[in-house]
Amino acid sequence: MFIFLLKNKVGPAILDNKAKIFCNAEAKQLIKENLINGEFTDGKNGRRLFSIDVAEIYDDPDVLKFLKEKASNYEEWQRLNSAGWFALLILAQHGDEQSIKKVIQIAKIPVKDRVAQIYDMIGQLSYVRRTEIVDLLREFLASNETQMSYDGSVISASNTAAMSLSSMIKDYPKVDSWGRFYDDLKPKCIEWFNTHKSYEFKEGMSYNVYIAFRF
Repeated sequence: MFIFLLKNKVGPAILDNKAKIFCNAEAKQLIKENLINGEFTDGKNGRRLFSIDVAEIYDDPDVLKFLKEKASNYEEWQRLNSAGWFALLILAQHGDEQSIKKVIQIAKIPVKDRVAQIYDMIGQLSYVRRTEIVDLLREFLASNETQMSYDGSVISASNTAAMSLSSMIKDYPKVDSWGRFYDDLKPKCIEWFNTHKSYEFKEGMSYNVYIAFRF
């Protein structure tokens, strides 16, 4: 996303210490044109759809139409075909009820690359600061599913869900890495909701969420 702005020599595009970019009118127009023309949204470059929220152009009628078209035929999570998924996440974050339901539906369907789905998709869900997504992540949190990663390490759906919840919710137990999760933190993360019937969402995306959007 940052490279996208610099590559096109659009300024000012200022990155502050909270990883926010402030775009001028020229940058916003260029982002809109390139996204809608499809130059930067095919395959693994789908993550660049998030420049829509960075540039605050979601309410543009053409952008909204574009997002809904991208999301309309997306039925199964795919690591390297991500534009439709990210469009759904953006729509869901902005409160589109149909997209929220579809995100939940897709997230519950296991795919062949289950390792990537656990490691990446569950992290990506934290972009949507909605109670329905918190409830979904709580289901993953309660799961005992583990997978052997590509490097031989063990990853768990529960651990990834806890990392996502920690990045989303104020005062939630801090979970920002792998290791010793089951013995020390899993019960604490599950029980936290018993004493916190209401909660507040953090603003912006944490570093953990950026990692989930890395591909």
